[in-house]
Amino acid sequence: MKKSLTAVAVLSAIALPFAAQAVDEAELYGKFNVSAAYVDNDDDVDAADSIYLATSSSRIGIKGGKDLKAGLKASWQIENAIYFGQNAAGEGGRWGYRNTYVALSGGFGTLLAGRYDTPFKDARSKVDFFKEQPGDSRTLVKLKVKSKTNHTPTSRGWDERGNGFLYKSPSFSGASIYAQAEPGNGEAVPLASTALVYKMGKSLFASVAYEVHNTAPENETGLRAAAKYSMGAISVGGFVQQISDQAGVADETRTSFGAGAAYKMGGTTLKTQYLATGDTDLEADSDGSLIALGVDQKLGKMTKAYVTYTMTMNGKNAKFDATSAGYDTGGRIDGPAKGKDQMLIALGLIHAF
Repeated sequence: MKKSLTAVAVLSAIALPFAAQAVDEAELYGKFNVSAAYVDNDDDVDAADSIYLATSSSRIGIKGGKDLKAGLKASWQIENAIYFGQNAAGEGGRWGYRNTYVALSGGFGTLLAGRYDTPFKDARSKVDFFKEQPGDSRTLVKLKVKSKTNHTPTSRGWDERGNGFLYKSPSFSGASIYAQAEPGNGEAVPLASTALVYKMGKSLFASVAYEVHNTAPENETGLRAAAKYSMGAISVGGFVQQISDQAGVADETRTSFGAGAAYKMGGTTLKTQYLATGDTDLEADSDGSLIALGVDQKLGKMTKAYVTYTMTMNGKNAKFDATSAGYDTGGRIDGPAKGKDQMLIALGLIHAF
């Protein structure tokens, strides 16, 4: 019996190092973004004004990777959205709903299969000074709306995640090419998205992105250019985009732009952002604009508090609200009536790990 136990111990000691080598390095990570918001709709109806508790793109995930032969590396990630109770669609958190993939990297670049932010989305989010806060530029540019002249099909929406294959080329003196294709996989409106990206350390980011959605009778297309430059305590950035044949309707085109700036003073960041989207060619006075003012205050390495003031102003045939689709209250913040404005003041806390 003693000999058997000794043999087991010896074999275990020999096997453990090999077992450790066989297991991927894995990391648990997450981000919790919670805020209280007061919303005032410019419609003289007090019942439409309210205070909300919201979560904004909160998530938890696990990721890992392992070095392979011939200079290759395999990596993977599973990421879940976190809601308080249910989201506006009545869903709880869903594993794999956010960026979830398996990837292979090497001298050729990175090839990724799964669900991931499109290069078109990435171009805007990198220059957004209110990313995942009220004032997020998705508020005006996501444009997941029905066409006035063709209510079927709807637009897929811009700044979403593709469900397919994504290729990222190696960097050539700071320049890279991103290309994503979606084979269908049951998606009502498959997409293809590509971008030319230039990075210079942490000081400069620039991207020109193009995306096409397989809508009918026309393919809707998006063209976006974005850039952000940081020098010392000051950062400035912005983007411009044009969506053509929106929701598959020929000549239904809309142009949008945004610009922002931030100034850091120790652990405090002061920031502002202005967004505007024009009329569509087929619907007059469907324009809107948004101005956001905010302060971020670091409370620790992974924790910060923020306060934001956001005002959305609508043309008489528009009803943009002051929050993006990622800002979830377990229901949906009551939007303004058509042609009315909306004001939002939020106090929030972000903790990442």
